[in-house]
Amino acid sequence: MSTRPRTRSPAAWPRAAGVMLAVLACHAGAGSATETDKDADALAELVRPQSVIELGIGSLSAASFAAGDFTGLDRKGTYGIGRFDLRGSQYRYLNADDDGTRWRLVGNNLGLEGRSLWGEYGRQSRYRLTFGFEQTPHLMSDTYQTPYLGAGSARLSLPPGFQRGASTTAMPTLADAIRNFNIETRRQRAEVGGIYWINTDWELRASLRNDDRDGTRIRGLEFGFDGGALRSALLPEPIRSATQLIDASLAYNGEDQRVVFSYHGSLFRNHLDSLVWDNAYDNTPWVGGNSGLPATFPLASGRAALAPDNQFHQLGITGAHDFSSTTRLSFTVTRGRMTQNQAFLPYTITPGLASIGLPRNSLGGLVETTFFNTRLSMRPIRALNLNASLRVEDRDNRTPQNEYLYAAGDVLLQPAPGAASD
Repeated sequence: MSTRPRTRSPAAWPRAAGVMLAVLACHAGAGSATETDKDADALAELVRPQSVIELGIGSLSAASFAAGDFTGLDRKGTYGIGRFDLRGSQYRYLNADDDGTRWRLVGNNLGLEGRSLWGEYGRQSRYRLTFGFEQTPHLMSDTYQTPYLGAGSARLSLPPGFQRGASTTAMPTLADAIRNFNIETRRQRAEVGGIYWINTDWELRASLRNDDRDGTRIRGLEFGFDGGALRSALLPEPIRSATQLIDASLAYNGEDQRVVFSYHGSLFRNHLDSLVWDNAYDNTPWVGGNSGLPATFPLASGRAALAPDNQFHQLGITGAHDFSSTTRLSFTVTRGRMTQNQAFLPYTITPGLASIGLPRNSLGGLVETTFFNTRLSMRPIRALNLNASLRVEDRDNRTPQNEYLYAAGDVLLQPAPGAASD
């Protein structure tokens, strides 16, 4: 059960297994609550900046990892509750010298891991500046178990004295080596933006957003390959990445024409190149016989590449023209370019499996996209609508093609040139 202030509480406040101990709400500039002043208060709330502050303390009687997803309310105990919405202007309300300057600062779920803060400052019909920050936890599993040390990093190692086996049931020290590890990520998003009204017809917009992700997720990785002696494991893959989104536009809004020139950019950077893990299985399935490897050949580690750095850039024009009150032509044209050119990892982490090098040092990935769409709409008479449209989409993949002779699963010999390749 909880006591609530007169204003609406944040959506992320707990609704189960929790109790609110105290709430303090302050309303700056609130109007009279009498019946006769209701209309005046309603009008003042629309035209005069008002501020709200809410503070409180909450408590969870029981921990729940799943219930805390996206909020951070996953631990038993007390926590702080905070929210504010502060508004103001450069000049006093109804001041004749008021030039339309306004500001606002909003904070939600303060005291929790899933919190946000954003604000804006501007002058009406002239400009507006905005900023924001948001932190969101994603709690995926608190029941995951692994024998590996270094969970959450790019190097997973088996504990000292671990005895490998052909299967998990044949690993005598596995049960003692198992330990719990929470699979979770944290995303931090920061953004800034602005709008500038050049005049009544022209408008300039720009924004920049950065998303940082940090944590782990479960990934199935294997030794060997499908159709052969396959051994796999569910491993904690580390996440350390950043994505920047850039948008800019120049818009014209005339009486009969509307045109928007735009740019969109997306830049992804992964701070980790690969995940390396010790082989928990013995060498029996992959050595001896027709494998081409002696029984004593070391197969100690595996390696998997993580998501590569990449970029996307796009220019666009969108517009419409009204020939009359019943005839309109609209169009959209975009041109995009996607690239990915991060350096390749070697074929395998195991020395002696590959004798032929990679045909290229990196992918040289390049895809160009073109999109065009136009539509003509007419209504010659009240009961008749006529529409004609043309749509063109082109995706041109210019990535170089090469044959890659994989050493499958870090345990098989590389195929010979000219032989069947994966």
